Amino acid sequence: MISIEEAISIIGNNKFALETEVIPLTEADGRVLNEDIAAPRHSPRCTNSAMDGFAVKWEDVVPASIDKPVVLQIIGESRAGIPFEGTVLPGQAIRISTGAMLPSDVDTIIRIEDTERNFDKVTILRAKSFQQYVRQAGEELQGGDLLLRKGTELFPPHLALLASVGVFKVPVFRKAKVALVVTGNELMPIGQPAAPHQTWDSNTLMLSTAIRQDGGEVTYTGQVEDCLEAITAVIRKVAVHNNILIFSGGVSVGTHDHVQEATEQAGFLRLFWKVHQKPGMPLLCAKRDNTLLFGLPGNPVSAFMTYIYYIKPLIWRMQGKEFAWNIIKARLEDTITNVHDRKFFFRVVISKQMDGQKVVRGYQNQDSHILSSVALSDGFIIINNESTVPKGSWVDVYLFPWKTNCT
Repeated sequence: MISIEEAISIIGNNKFALETEVIPLTEADGRVLNEDIAAPRHSPRCTNSAMDGFAVKWEDVVPASIDKPVVLQIIGESRAGIPFEGTVLPGQAIRISTGAMLPSDVDTIIRIEDTERNFDKVTILRAKSFQQYVRQAGEELQGGDLLLRKGTELFPPHLALLASVGVFKVPVFRKAKVALVVTGNELMPIGQPAAPHQTWDSNTLMLSTAIRQDGGEVTYTGQVEDCLEAITAVIRKVAVHNNILIFSGGVSVGTHDHVQEATEQAGFLRLFWKVHQKPGMPLLCAKRDNTLLFGLPGNPVSAFMTYIYYIKPLIWRMQGKEFAWNIIKARLEDTITNVHDRKFFFRVVISKQMDGQKVVRGYQNQDSHILSSVALSDGFIIINNESTVPKGSWVDVYLFPWKTNCT
C-alpha cells in the first residue's frame, strides 16, 4: 500500500506525448492552444466610426460652438457594411453609423447629440478634438502581432477575438480519449426494472458525465460480468485507441474481483494497487505503452472521490492544462477528528461568515456508501490518519465541479 502523495507522484510524473489537432473555431470552447496565434490582419481592418453621427473635415468644424455653429451640406451616408464611395469636399459632411468605414477625405466624427439637422444640412454645435470618435485601422492589432499564446484555454472572448480577425480554425491539444467499463453481475441499466438484490448502474452516468465536463472524450462505455476472461477481453478491446481506461468495480480482493489479474493478462504493468486513503483504498493504476488503466472501487462514493483526485487532473493535463485541482482556503466551523488509520477524504459544506470568510463544516454522514455525502457537499478536505484538526483551522478545500464559483 502506498501513500496518496506517492500515488499522485506516479500519475503526475507519467510521461506521455500530448496529441494535437486542428479544429473549427466553432468547436473550440474550452480547448487549449498548442501554438501561438498571430493576427493575420489588422484590427480594426479599416478606419471606422465609434459613434452614430456625421463624418467631417476637422478644418471645417474647428470654430464650431453653440454660439457660433457651423453648417455643412449632407451629401451621403456611410453605413456599417455599405461604405460611402464618393468624395467629400470642404463644407460637406456625410451621415455615418457606428462601425461604418470612414472615407479617406474626412477625419473627425461629430456625434448626433452635438448637431441639429434640417433636411440636407447639418448644424455642428460643438467639436472637441481632431479625429474624435475615430477608430483607426490596426488600432487594436497589427497584422503579425501575437494574438494568443500557446497554452491559452479558449473562452468565449478568445473565440470572438479570433473570429474578429478571420481565424476560423485553431491548433489545440486533443481531448483525452477515455473508455469506461463497469463490472458487477448485480448492475442493471438505468431505466430497466431491478430486483431488490440488484442495483442500478449509477457509476457509468456519473463518471462519463464527469469525464466530458472535464474535457475528455468518452469513446466507449460498457458493462461486463464478473468473469476473468470477459474482463480481459474488454481490456484488450478498448486499450487500442484510448489514452485512459477506467474500470469501476472488481479491484478489491474478493473471489469475484478480477480486474487486477485481467489487467496483467492484457499486458499492462501495474504501477500501484491500494492507496493509504479512505474512501477508495483498492485503487489500481497500470500502464501499457501510452495508455493508463485505472481500477476504481465499485462503490459510487469511492469511485467519484478517486476520479476527482487522481484522474480529473490527468485529463486536464492531457489537453494541455495544468495537473491541478480547484482549491480554496477556508476555516473549520468545528473540530474534526479522523479516527481511521488512513488519510480521509472528508466531505464538507461551505458557508460564509459576516466578514466574508469562507467556513466549512463536515457533511453529516461520511460513510462511503452514502452517495448524498458527495451530491450534497461542496468539496472535501484531506485529514491525516488518526489526527485532529481544531476548530478555526485554515484548511485546503478541494472543490467539486459544481462549486467552482467559490474560487
